[in-house]
Amino acid sequence: MYDWIETTGGPHLLVPEALLPLWRGVEGWSDHEDPDDLSDYARACRIEGWLGAVDIGQGSGLIFGGEVGPVTWIADSDGNGGYFVQALGIDSEADICPALASEDLANAFKTEPADRLTFKVPPEGTLRLIDAGDMGHDLVMPSLSLGLKPGNYLFSATYLETRSLMMVVRKVVALS
Repeated sequence: MYDWIETTGGPHLLVPEALLPLWRGVEGWSDHEDPDDLSDYARACRIEGWLGAVDIGQGSGLIFGGEVGPVTWIADSDGNGGYFVQALGIDSEADICPALASEDLANAFKTEPADRLTFKVPPEGTLRLIDAGDMGHDLVMPSLSLGLKPGNYLFSATYLETRSLMMVVRKVVALS
């Protein structure tokens, strides 16, 4: 039902298509716990929490840190945002959309200490979700391309657990 993007064990990267060739992934990587390791993958792995920005050339990308698990994109019907859902334990994909519309999730975003940041989608509006270990000019792992209208977006992340779901939800909302 959904296209799930896996990683080889590290974080995911959401990057504007124009910056993708600049991402070097594990090239030059030795140890992300070593502050002298300035490889792209080491910088991505040092992001704490579920959301973090990382410089890529003259722009930036978003790191989806925290737990390891596949991620999918579920767009809003109006095209002004949506949800990145990271599966940590999902009994049935049919349970995801009702959970996204639930009061429990709305309350989690209000009461849980959710990560939040603003991200600018460039004029071309095309973003790609990849394994942060991949090299942008030669993707090996599956990736997901998505389009958002250009402009500023609020990204927020929280954890939701129900009887049939354990997932990190990263909500994307267009800012006026």
